[in-house]
Amino acid sequence: MLHGEIQQWTVHSKTKQDYVISIHMPENPPPSEGYGVLYVLDGDAYFQLIKEVIRLQAKRSAKTGVSEVIIVGIGYGAKDFHSRRVFDFTPPAESDHLPLRPDGSAWGDTGGAEQFNDFIENELKPAINKEFPVNQENQSLFGHSLGGLFTLMTMMNNPTSYHAYFACSPSIWWNGEALMQEVPAFMEEFEQRQENRDIRLFLAAGGDEKEHLLIAVRKYYEKIKEMEQLSVIYKEIEGENHASIIPTVLSTGLRFLR
Repeated sequence: MLHGEIQQWTVHSKTKQDYVISIHMPENPPPSEGYGVLYVLDGDAYFQLIKEVIRLQAKRSAKTGVSEVIIVGIGYGAKDFHSRRVFDFTPPAESDHLPLRPDGSAWGDTGGAEQFNDFIENELKPAINKEFPVNQENQSLFGHSLGGLFTLMTMMNNPTSYHAYFACSPSIWWNGEALMQEVPAFMEEFEQRQENRDIRLFLAAGGDEKEHLLIAVRKYYEKIKEMEQLSVIYKEIEGENHASIIPTVLSTGLRFLR
């Protein structure tokens, strides 16, 4: 694969689900330690946007603070990607704890997050590490909305899966804010861990988002912001909504992940 090119894989996982994996190689040769890797959830929607933001700013990395990385978009390439992502990004949920979707429909199948994480950790990451010169100490995960929820769950269940996490408009409200119940145990276990590795978290939300989303994100941030071994930033941008917040905070978030 040539530098600066995009490659696409269709991966049939052990769970019998197909994923379309989009990979962008940096334009310059790898440093001695290998390239960093940014894994992008909802790759069908966000891979191209994030690729261009990084490509343009990495040309002057010393000024922009955004470095070249391998970008790995995890997508579906199918008409049913809405239902697929709901299943992949969520833990099991009680239906009476879920509001209707914005279009008024039900959510469909939920609860596939553990299975999806197994795919990433045990199938996708090893394939990327085998194919490309990768710095396994410099890996990040980006997720928006339910993808942001999955990003936070990944950090809380196994913090060293990545060195940095970018959770944009995370759906912490999911299942009656069930994630909040796990925060005290996460904080205690995280502070007692033996690894000295710095973990970074960038949280963002738009000021014009749904009230239940903002309340939950603010509550989550207030609980974890004092953790000594977790570097965390929260940006809430006035005038931005659930969609517009993504391009608005990308540069700041990517700079924080480096």
